[in-house]
Amino acid sequence: MEEYHPADEMRCPMHFCIGQEATPTALSEVLKPSDFLYSHHRSHGYYMARKAPLADMVAEFYGKASGASGGLAGSQELSHGEFKFYSGAILSGAFVLAVGSAFAASYTGSDAIAIGVLGDGGMEEGVVFESLNLAAVKSLPILFICENNGFSVQTPLNVRSTAQVISERVQAFGVNASSIDGNDVFAIYEKLKEITAEMRTNPAPYFLEIETYRTCGHVGPEGDDHYDYRPQSEIEEWRQRDPLSLLRGTLSSDDIKEPDVKRMTEEVDTEIWAAIDAAKAAPFPEFETALASNMSDDYSPIVDKLIEGPVGNFDPTQLESRPGPF
Repeated sequence: MEEYHPADEMRCPMHFCIGQEATPTALSEVLKPSDFLYSHHRSHGYYMARKAPLADMVAEFYGKASGASGGLAGSQELSHGEFKFYSGAILSGAFVLAVGSAFAASYTGSDAIAIGVLGDGGMEEGVVFESLNLAAVKSLPILFICENNGFSVQTPLNVRSTAQVISERVQAFGVNASSIDGNDVFAIYEKLKEITAEMRTNPAPYFLEIETYRTCGHVGPEGDDHYDYRPQSEIEEWRQRDPLSLLRGTLSSDDIKEPDVKRMTEEVDTEIWAAIDAAKAAPFPEFETALASNMSDDYSPIVDKLIEGPVGNFDPTQLESRPGPF
């Protein structure tokens, strides 16, 4: 990413989940194909939790027609309808939509559940509390996950709120809630397995606060530590508790052997580079396709005459002499 994004081959903002990988990893083992997963903009891990194709995600980063959303969404709006995965750039926007899917599951008698994910900064949106209240009143099968990494962009939680334990705020709505170490993948897995199994039998909302930390910048691939909003010692302390390192430390030599680690790493690298190569070779979406997905029929027949061919060939100067209907 550090190479291809600055080269302007990937033109969308990137919110990495480096340091926060444990929760989506654990979640991937308790989801059913019928479940719905709605993520915030730091969505790559949750996309993978749905076991959606890596190649589709990478192509979306490149804005290619073969991407998960046809190259029209990019990283912040990463979604894949086939795998019931959705995310969005509007703060807490996708989180709210999860309530609708939970209501649909309840209404139709399905055993599917919905998962809504947001960050601690997203908890400050009023619509979040409306969602919590409705889920409680209707006893909806929805798991609310809040990744509390301590910062809303670069503003720490203790500056934004006097209520430092987010799960305690939620209990006021009659929603069961708890907090857990967000870097221990095994503990998270056991908790999620317990919650989701109970929810499928006795539908009711649950709120799980994940206490974690992003060791990367808020949005990348560039870092943002030059703003000095968090001490370097704090970052290094959390890096010592990186979920991947903790996982390796927990597994014994009998659980996993070095040759197996090497083989798995090589397989992952091969898949990643294959996805990058495929994305680079794929075509951009046709302008008409992009327009049809974002504009009503009343306007697209006019505006699609502005240019012809792939979006990558778009020349803004064409608009100066041939304005659209706006």
